[in-house]
Amino acid sequence: VQSLLTFSRGGVYNLILPLPLAALAATRLEKRTRTLIIGVTLVATVLAYFLLPGLDELTGGMMGQRFTDLDTTGRTDIATVHLQIFAENPIFGVGPGAASSYAVLLGGQMVASHTEYSRLLAEHGLFGAAALLFLAGMLLRVLLTAKSSTERWLALAFAAWVLLDM
Repeated sequence: VQSLLTFSRGGVYNLILPLPLAALAATRLEKRTRTLIIGVTLVATVLAYFLLPGLDELTGGMMGQRFTDLDTTGRTDIATVHLQIFAENPIFGVGPGAASSYAVLLGGQMVASHTEYSRLLAEHGLFGAAALLFLAGMLLRVLLTAKSSTERWLALAFAAWVLLDM
């Protein structure tokens, strides 16, 4: 709801993959919990069916326009600049928070990253790459050591949410 009201496409789209994964985990939960999850999902779906057209009307069609527009709003350009910065400063990067300022020197604009993967490489160099590898390793360890399929599906759902958000 907050993502909708703030016109955050990423917040809404980032639920598309994790929700089915969480639903797969829910199929293995005890009946009472599964019933609760299914009930909440049905109520949310019905509310969305009735509320979304009203919200779109309230915003003069801007909400619908925002969520159907697939423009990356310059994020691919930012990632390209970050990769260029990484190529020029591969060992240590340009330092925490400096990628935006450095992008101005390359002829770009000073904007927030919105793409943590490329920002880590640009600002931290090989140490950022190592951080991404550690993150991948921790996810793999959680998935391989999960005690049940429910635990594995839930871990995968939360990981998908976080990785998409980054």
